[in-house]
Amino acid sequence: MNAMLKKLIAGVLAAVGWLTLVLPGAAQQNEDAKFLMDAMRSDLAEMRLGELGTQRGQSEGVRHFGHMLSADHGSSMKDTSDLAKSLKVAVPTEASASDQKEYESLVRLSGDEFDKAFIDAMVKGHRDAISKFKKEMEDGDDPEVASLARETLPKLEEHLAMALALQAGKSGS
Repeated sequence: MNAMLKKLIAGVLAAVGWLTLVLPGAAQQNEDAKFLMDAMRSDLAEMRLGELGTQRGQSEGVRHFGHMLSADHGSSMKDTSDLAKSLKVAVPTEASASDQKEYESLVRLSGDEFDKAFIDAMVKGHRDAISKFKKEMEDGDDPEVASLARETLPKLEEHLAMALALQAGKSGS
């Protein structure tokens, strides 16, 4: 039985190796699918965090930013999930574990402490997202996915600029 299992594993590995030779774009398509999945999970997290910012924000600027995040990422989620469905990529129903952990840490805060932690998280999160979207634009194999990244990027940059302004105390205090 052990020898039979080894032959089976060797056969599977050979088939996978053959597929990567025959379908050179297969690995990149998986990267495009992963990008879409990550983008949708991020949208889910940002919608939920935006609602939290709207409800818990001490300053008008944070509440306004939270509302904008919910609306913009809701729209982005629709566009991204429509593309994912057309490419037969599964649409996630919840944020990543790390985003869920971030939400749980923020929900315990209130007042100025909440505002600061919320804005700091938005700055970091949007910087990370911008980096991933730029990478997809440059390295993505699927032109539709790259186009989605290109179209979404200005909104992410707008969110980062607003978060940085709030972080610097320039708006909404």
